[in-house]
Amino acid sequence: MGGAVGGIDPLIAATALLGAAEGLGVQLVSSGLASVDAQAALDAQLALVFGVP
Repeated sequence: MGGAVGGIDPLIAATALLGAAEGLGVQLVSSGLASVDAQAALDAQLALVFGVP
């Protein structure tokens, strides 16, 4: 395997990121929001954490 940047394995980091995003999505959808509103809320949460692309 290639060297990990900053000592963090990219596969583990990607897996954690996907898990966090999935958790946020499930939390938002289960809160009773319409799917469009849940998607907008998830997008806003991810933008706060990672910045706007």
